[in-house]
Amino acid sequence: MLFCLILVATTFAPALARPLPAPPPGLDQASAALAPAPAADPPKEPFFGAVQALYRPDLAARAGVQWERLVFPWSLIQKDGPNSWATAYFTDDQVNAEVARGMDVVGVATYTPQWATSTPQAARPTNVPANLYLAFDDPHNYWGQFMYKLALRYRDKIDTWVVWNEPDLYSATLRYTWDGGVEDYYQLLKVAYLAVKKANPHARLALGGLTYWFDHMDNRAPYLERLLVLARQDPTAAAHNDYFDVVTVHQYSNPLNVYAAILTYRDILSSHGLRRPVWVGESNVVPYDDPLTKGKIDKTLHATLDEQAAYVIQAFALARAAHADRMSVYKMVDEAPEGPGELYGLVRNDGSTRPAYAAYGVAARYFSAPTTAVYTWEGAAEPPTDGQVEALLRNNAGRTQWSWPAAVNRVTLERGDERVSVVWNGTGKTATAHVPAAARSAAVVDKVGAIVGELVAQNGQYTVELRPSGNNSDPRDPSAYLVGGDPILLVEHVAPAPTAVDAPIQVVWPKDGAPIASAGTANVSAVLLLPDTRQTVPCRWTPTVTLLAAVDGGAPAPIRTATRRLVVDNGITYPVWDVENVDVSPAKAGSHIEFWVDVDGVRTRAGSWVYGATIPQTTTWTRRPTSSCT
Repeated sequence: MLFCLILVATTFAPALARPLPAPPPGLDQASAALAPAPAADPPKEPFFGAVQALYRPDLAARAGVQWERLVFPWSLIQKDGPNSWATAYFTDDQVNAEVARGMDVVGVATYTPQWATSTPQAARPTNVPANLYLAFDDPHNYWGQFMYKLALRYRDKIDTWVVWNEPDLYSATLRYTWDGGVEDYYQLLKVAYLAVKKANPHARLALGGLTYWFDHMDNRAPYLERLLVLARQDPTAAAHNDYFDVVTVHQYSNPLNVYAAILTYRDILSSHGLRRPVWVGESNVVPYDDPLTKGKIDKTLHATLDEQAAYVIQAFALARAAHADRMSVYKMVDEAPEGPGELYGLVRNDGSTRPAYAAYGVAARYFSAPTTAVYTWEGAAEPPTDGQVEALLRNNAGRTQWSWPAAVNRVTLERGDERVSVVWNGTGKTATAHVPAAARSAAVVDKVGAIVGELVAQNGQYTVELRPSGNNSDPRDPSAYLVGGDPILLVEHVAPAPTAVDAPIQVVWPKDGAPIASAGTANVSAVLLLPDTRQTVPCRWTPTVTLLAAVDGGAPAPIRTATRRLVVDNGITYPVWDVENVDVSPAKAGSHIEFWVDVDGVRTRAGSWVYGATIPQTTTWTRRPTSSCT
């Protein structure tokens, strides 16, 4: 059991920031040649983050880092009492310099000072603060007072505060980062939210990074679910956005876990009727073969330097496909070794870079500001159906990892006149990928940014051999390959995807032709057209299209994601989006159901369809496309 716990623990976030140590002497600088060229003015979303980028702002800027996370340890800032204030890991001048150069700085507030602990007989930085349940602005609520002063001091410089770190990281016998229960964390969050908003009404509060796996392995409800249950029981929560604005996720070692964890937490939010930004606050896999650590750490949940670079490409592509609002790597610079001697940096302390640094620059160059990003795999629809995604999210049942659903995995991003298909192999055997082509040819880019060739489309697709993965690094499940094999990027130049569409529903067809008065389900079909035309959207385009419904003028609710298919109708080819087996039973009781669709990330002018027994229905498509897609 202890062995298992250690394995799980190494998958998650390491210790928080420490002062930067002196660079190790005499390290070969050759790896600096892997540094990517500056991204071509990547837009300020911001999406691409790196923890503690201020230690190498020059290299962070070159790689395309847009935001960073800095830790503000209460235990050091107010070490000498509630009226003290000391510099901890970073000076105000350092913070000001980061803000001045355009970096979006996010702060993490954590660690209880000994004088403020509720358990002085066993004082630890992870203790629940004393007087936490007093009013947030009571002078003796030490946590509330600290958060107010912290937010006020950095107002308009740091406008997002993460409350503590990984509160879900505990077992039945050991609590790693937070000694309290979920009820205590909810109170910690509530006090911080009210105090910070008083000091800076424009600030956002983010949950401490949630790691998922301890909950999963101990068969307990996810921490976010338990937190939201408490919020539902709190009559003050709704007026204060449930006391949080952002969900943060921490995932390590397996890039698929990034995608699956984001969707899992978003599903939990949705089950409570909530929508919140989801950020990946930490991600990485530690290399075991770096010259500084070779022979000091083993392969367990680690990777080679080459595999670490592959991880960065795969994880950032999957974060895009999962519609994460931000994604960050832990961390920019090694600093001091952690755990058994792990070094997490994209950059070593002497300024030489690892291949993962070059891969980060590639991601910032090719994954910035996509209009669409879709993850699919061999045998799945594009985008995958809700059922296919649900099957993926369930495939970790009784296992220690989410598993690649097929050998060939692909994320396709559209960004202006550029279409990027990121392809890799999730198995230990060579695989052949057949990638749909949207142009006559594609440049082939490797994971560190080198253009290594060109592929010419044959019969509407590119065929490419994918190297196998060798990263079956979890001894609890040697059959699971974590980091996929070497990813490649296929870069095509295409006509830009639409930024606005008309989205008329064409038909709502009761199942088996049943009359509305007795039909329980119906199938819904829609097309996407260029605005004010009957010209269909491009054949290659695979946006996420969601059906929504409102009963008798009530609040709209998403039904599910539509499935795309290409049809040929009187010699005209165009895509149609279908949602099958939609519940229409309220119409049997005389209700009216209004349906419409929304296209993610695109301005959508929806044409609604009102379904009901007293509303005339038609089976004739009113805006059938008049020309084929290209």
